[in-house]
Formats: sequence, C-alpha cells, structure tokens
Amino acid sequence: MKENQALGIEVSIVTWGPDDYGFGDAAFWMQSHEDMRQVGVFIKTVEDFCENFTVIDQEIIWHLNN
Repeated sequence: MKENQALGIEVSIVTWGPDDYGFGDAAFWMQSHEDMRQVGVFIKTVEDFCENFTVIDQEIIWHLNN
C-alpha cells in the first residue's frame, strides 16, 4: 500500500458506521475500519445507504446492480 501511496494512489471506502451494519459485532467493524485507516485508507461512514461501486481516475468502472 505504501508504494502505491508514493505513486499518488488514494483508496477511499464509503461504508456504514460500526453500529449500523445490522449484523456482526460492532467492535469487529470498528477494528476493521481502524485497520484500514492505519494503512492509509480513507473511511467515510454513512448511516442509511451504501452502494457497491468502484471508481478509478474519477470514472466508475464497476457497479453492483442489486
């Protein structure tokens, strides 16, 4: 990850807050978020809705149709 960051690559994840997943243990999700932050991933949490998609160079390259 550090090599990619040195090249200017940024990773961001938009996901629910640890208490908002509705399954599993909130402490597990909290630790998962922290582990990702520790390696340089930007985590933005939302409360109500998450979509599944991938953006590279500001272009959506994958979107999960539910």
